[in-house]
Amino acid sequence: MAGYDRGKMDISGQSATFSTFMKLTMWSCGLIAVSVLFLSLTFTTDTGWFTAMIISLVAGGLIGLALRLSTWWYVTLGALAVVTVISGLVTMLAGALLN
Repeated sequence: MAGYDRGKMDISGQSATFSTFMKLTMWSCGLIAVSVLFLSLTFTTDTGWFTAMIISLVAGGLIGLALRLSTWWYVTLGALAVVTVISGLVTMLAGALLN
C-alpha cells in the first residue's frame, strides 16, 4: 500500500466527536438518575416534593463531582430546582383556590 503509514492518520475529528458523545452520555445518564430519584421519592414515599428535590439536588451534586462534570451541570441542576419550586407553588396555590 503506497503512501500509508500505520498510526499517522489525523484523527482529531474523530477524537472530538467521541469526546462530545461521551459528555452527552454522562449528562444524559446523570439527568435520568436525578429524575428517577426525584420522581421515586415524590410518588412512592411520604417525603413530599420539596424534600425529594433537596435530596435529588444533593445526589446530583455528588454525581457531578464523581463524573467531573462542568459548571453547566450545576447551573442545570439549579434551573431544574427553580422550575420545580415554581411548579410546586403553582400547584399548591391552585389546590388552595379550588378547595
